[in-house]
Amino acid sequence: TNERDVYEMLQAESGLRLSFLDWRALKWQCFERNTKMIQLRPETQVTLSQAVQLNFHMAIVTNSTTDELELNLRATDMPPVFLTKISGQDVSQPKPSPEGYLKAAAHINKKTSDCIVIEDSLPGTLAGLAGGMTTILFPQHETPKEQVPKGAHYLSPQEDLWKFLQQFL
Repeated sequence: TNERDVYEMLQAESGLRLSFLDWRALKWQCFERNTKMIQLRPETQVTLSQAVQLNFHMAIVTNSTTDELELNLRATDMPPVFLTKISGQDVSQPKPSPEGYLKAAAHINKKTSDCIVIEDSLPGTLAGLAGGMTTILFPQHETPKEQVPKGAHYLSPQEDLWKFLQQFL
């Protein structure tokens, strides 16, 4: 869901009377105030370090705005490992559309069948699958097995991401 869709849902569900630009500014203020709460999952840090050592071509794809993406990367002290960053502003159709992942694959010059998507959301998992990529759902919270999209690999939040990835390398 993109930013405009979220705004329109809020209007419909809550009777929100702010203009889109006012809502966006308020949302950004809240986002900035809460950056201290944004943390990189330890498993992600280990996996990124290993991937960098192996010279993987990495991209990040998000439905967030470009500003939100950059704020998240700064807040987590994420090393500059992503060759490509695709935000919700870079696509016409957000996840679950595969557009962002297809753009990322093209930017890093990889066939989709050679790409591995690691996702923490169901819409993102659907996007990776629709893009023809090996897709791993690695959510922040346990997801019931019946909700895992067919064709996706599931890794519970407590499992070792890097160890799991070894089977695909």
